Order: sequence, then structure tokens, then C-alpha cells
Amino acid sequence: MSAAGSTRSPEYIPALDGLRGIAVLLVLAVHSEHPISHKAWLSWGWIGVDLFFVLSGFLITRILLNARASERYFKSFYVRRILRIWPVYFSFLLFVYACARTGLVREHISGVGWASLLTFTQNFYLAFRGWDSIVIWLGPTWSLGIEEQFYLVWPWIVKRANDQMLQRICMTVLLVSPFIRAVVSQLVSRDDGPMLLTFSHFDGICMGGLLAILFSQQTISSKRSIAWIERLAIPAGLACILIDRWSVQPYYDALKFSFLALLFGGTVALCISQSSSTISRAVEAFLRFAPLRYIGKISYCLYIIHFAAFSIAGSHFSQNLLMGIPGYSSKGWFVVADGWLLSIAIASLSWYLFESPILRLKRHFAASAESPKTLAASQS
Repeated sequence: MSAAGSTRSPEYIPALDGLRGIAVLLVLAVHSEHPISHKAWLSWGWIGVDLFFVLSGFLITRILLNARASERYFKSFYVRRILRIWPVYFSFLLFVYACARTGLVREHISGVGWASLLTFTQNFYLAFRGWDSIVIWLGPTWSLGIEEQFYLVWPWIVKRANDQMLQRICMTVLLVSPFIRAVVSQLVSRDDGPMLLTFSHFDGICMGGLLAILFSQQTISSKRSIAWIERLAIPAGLACILIDRWSVQPYYDALKFSFLALLFGGTVALCISQSSSTISRAVEAFLRFAPLRYIGKISYCLYIIHFAAFSIAGSHFSQNLLMGIPGYSSKGWFVVADGWLLSIAIASLSWYLFESPILRLKRHFAASAESPKTLAASQS
């Protein structure tokens, strides 16, 4: 059924902003050093990236489904994605390049490394060359490379396949992904190499896509399917804990992202199921918490720049300035708080002074099949 004649559900879902806020806070936590142990404050916070993948799959597929009948389908999608992603990303690349040229950043990036960053293929470069092959400030951009590669393929599939075929594609990816990871983990020698490759995260993205397709149909069958995915969240979370503690490496590499896709797929399903249960209402109320939703709103820039902000906040220059504040100490959680506050401040300024004016241009590139409510509901 075409988007123009379907009962697509374009309403805005506030809880997803809160869920995005949780995702970025998890990433900030894993990159924050505990002041006593000097290890990651929240060692498993890396799973926030996989939550981003499921959310992206859901939101992007939803946008594409609503615009599928439009003659401006491809132009609208790609121009609007460029307006959302490129300004912050390339501005930050330019900033890091300037810092490297002036000696403020000492790490070296080869010409091939810069080429990978400019073409959104840095995840492959990092998988085979290691994290120390680029400036640490740019480390988080590996997941952005995967998303951009997803944008090159998925719109063409959504345009040409009907809903039933799209569901089969998503289910197939979910089933075969563990086997692909099992093979890749044997071929890529670096411990985290398989994690960085695009194929390792297609199941998370396709889980989000599957939920978007089911949510758009608004049938009794689709609602039941969403409810079943919602029920899988807790068992999948328990499975993640079990394989993390007792599984050997090849099985861990193969299965962990599959269970994370189910865990976060179930979490997104809970947000969109419109259930009246006590648990659903409590979770929705928490995710609608205004500060959490605000963090979700600024999460893109926050994710991109937080490593740089942490480094700047912890520098000798910054700490010497802050020591003038009565009661301040350069030890303990003060430095962690400095990094978080600076990250949020930069992301907030970026949102209001830089991103929002650019994002207002998106209205000039709306697909003709999209209604104003659909545009407001994109959340991405």
C-alpha cells in the first residue's frame, strides 16, 4: 500500500527523545574516567551506541515509509539528511584539523585516515588500523560512518519493496547477522575490530526498521507483533549479562549485538505500543522527563564533541582557571562534572545558534507526500 493511501502513523513520540537522551548519557558515562580506579565510570555504557542504531532504524524507516509515494522521495531524504548530519560533523572535523595543525592536538592522522573521515568510512579504517590511528576526539564518529552507509542502501530498498518484503528483509538480517559476525570475528584480529564493521550492526538497525513497518500498519496483527518484541526485552537483557560473564569470545562477538538488538527493540516497542499497563505508563513518564528529553534533543552534537570537551575541561589550562573557584578541587568527581557540563554547554550552543537555523531549511525539501504532522514527527 502506498504512503499516500495508507494509515501511516505520523504522530510525534516524546518518549523516544528521552530514550535518545539515555543512549547518549550511557556513552558519556563509559568515556568518563572514574577518579579512583581510573577506569571507565560505566564499563558497559558502550551499549548506548546500539540503542542509537535501533532508534535510527526506527525513525529513518518511518520517514521513508511516509514519503515512499513522493516524486521527491530521494532528493528530500538525502538533502534533509545532509542538513542534519554534515554541518556539525564537518565543522568539528575542521576544528580538529586546525587543532592538529597548531599543535593543540598531538596525535597524528595519516592522509588515508583523513580520507576515511571525509568519506564516512572511518569505521573500516579503525577496524583494521586501531583506535590510535586517529585523534581520540574523533573516535565516536565510527558509528556515524555506519549510519551514513545505511542511508546509501536502505532508502532504495524501502522505495522498491512493499511492507511484506521489507519485513522479510529485516527478519533475514536479524537471523543471519550472528553468523556473519562469527566469521568476521575470526578474520579481524583486533579485539574490537568486528564491533566497528558495518555488518555487525545491521541487525540493530533492521530491528528498528521492522518496528517502524509494524507501527505504520496499525493493524491488530502488527500490534501483536510489537507486543511480542516488547516481551523479548527482559529475556534479551538477561542473555546479554549471561554471555558477557560466561561466553567464550567467538560466541560473545556473534551473539551480543543480536541480544542488544532485541533488548533495545523491545524498549522502543514499549515506547510505541500505547499500552495502558502500569509498567508502560511508568516508563513513558520517566522518558518524558523534560531534562532527559532535552539531552535527547541535543544528543547528536553532544555525542560528536564530548571526547574533545572532556579533554579541554581536564587540561591544565582549564583546571588552573577553575582552581580560582572557592571549594573547587582538581581531584575527584569535579573533573568529570566539568567535562559533562562543558559538553552539554557546547551542544546547547550548537543547537540554538548553529543547528536549529540550518534545520529550518529542511522545510524547503519536504517530500510532497509528507504532511506537516509527519515533518514534525520525524525526530531525526
